[in-house]
Parts: sequence; C-alpha cells; structure tokens
Amino acid sequence: MTKWSTDRKIELLKGVWLFSGCSVKELRHLGSVTERVTIPDQTVIMAEGHSGRDLCIILEGRATASINGRVISELESGSFFGELALIDNGPRSATVVADGPIEALILTRNDFRALIDTTPSVARKVLAVLGARLREADQQLTTG
Repeated sequence: MTKWSTDRKIELLKGVWLFSGCSVKELRHLGSVTERVTIPDQTVIMAEGHSGRDLCIILEGRATASINGRVISELESGSFFGELALIDNGPRSATVVADGPIEALILTRNDFRALIDTTPSVARKVLAVLGARLREADQQLTTG
C-alpha cells in the first residue's frame, strides 16, 4: 500500500462529481478529513436498510450496488455512494459489495460536519450537486 500525498488526494477528489464545484483550497480541507482504506473482496460495504454514517469514494477497484437483491449499478474508480449519510441518519437505500479488493476514501458524517463548520462553502457546493442528482433521479422516474 502506497502513501498518498495531500496533492494526490486533491487530484482524486477533483475528479469526483460530488466535489466537482470545490476549489483547490476546499479540496485540501476535504482531503485532510478523509481516510484511505483497503476493502477486501466480497466485503459488504453498506447494507440496505442499515443506518449509514459515511460516504465512500472508490479510488481503485469495483463494486456492485443492489436493491432488494436486484443489481442496479456497477461502481468503479471515481464512483461514490453513501452521500445521504453525510446529511441524515436514515437507512441505506442499497447494498454495495466489493467485487475484488478496493482502495477507497471514507468521509464520516462527523468529519463532514466539522469540515462544513470551518468551510461552509463546501456544504453549499455539495448540496447543489446532490440537488442535481435528485432532479436527475426524478426525471428518470417520470420518463421511465
């Protein structure tokens, strides 16, 4: 496992759609509160219906997301999930399982809240992106 510099984390976070509106300074703050983890093959990263506390960003590797046992998405490098856990304490909407080992960044709700206390502009930008994602999901539901 290689040690990742802050600049490498910034570079990776810059490519994540959720943080695409953030400045380099904001990404530096964000990188400082994320933890790099290795997730073993076949690990259930999050389970549908369980409480969530963190966001996961896949750096390397693949995972499968399913709802009620039906595959809904194949996730790969740059994909993120669990973003609603940063905002509420609601149940997970899907199950995500590692398809091989994964290198990921984890952002906990507590660290996100501390980050937005010191850098509120990050919250505004993340909420704008989440709003766009909800609109997109609504559109898919209405157009079928």
